[in-house]
Amino acid sequence: MVLCALAGCTDPEGIVPSEDLDTSSVVMQTMGSVGPENKLVVSTILRSNGGEFVQLSGEDALRAGKAPDQADMDRLPNNESPVYTSSHDPAIVGEVYDVWLIRTKFRSATNTTFEIPPPFELFNITSLSRSSTTIIGWDNDDLLSSVLVTVQGECLENPLEITADVDQGEITLPKIIDATELCPLTVTVARRREGVVDNQYSSGESYGQQVRRQVTPLTD
Repeated sequence: MVLCALAGCTDPEGIVPSEDLDTSSVVMQTMGSVGPENKLVVSTILRSNGGEFVQLSGEDALRAGKAPDQADMDRLPNNESPVYTSSHDPAIVGEVYDVWLIRTKFRSATNTTFEIPPPFELFNITSLSRSSTTIIGWDNDDLLSSVLVTVQGECLENPLEITADVDQGEITLPKIIDATELCPLTVTVARRREGVVDNQYSSGESYGQQVRRQVTPLTD
């Protein structure tokens, strides 16, 4: 799952107030992300079945954390699309966290959960290549998690994404043939575990993830 709105993308379908929608007409997407500093950031977006972003209104509220120590989720500032976040320090590996949508007009949804997978550290990535594949690895595997690897850089028109259903401690990246020139590339590895979305929603996704990044040169 990619929370498009976190990158500042806009939605051609617009924004609707939450108080106009029954919970069964809302799609929930939530991600709990932990970096090397071991701080958890929970990010949530809500959409209507028609694709519009949903903005909290009336008495509706989002809360995240581990009950009873949950925190209010606030709208991310300076972002055109409504994204709601909360921070929790430190993150607890293996802990199950909750994300609640609390409502008075319609049914609340308080059974969305995710779990934080174990941490890891990337081995040094010396370079990526336009002419050969590259194996990247990290210091421990986690067979209960999946992996998403993203490669980004100014010389890439579109980010490269590679997934693995099972985290086996390494992954092979293809030749970077779409690069228009040589440039530094940012490699992001996300170890992810799928969570549970409350069945009061129309549908959705929930993940907990550990994220590590390295910047490496691109070579011919």
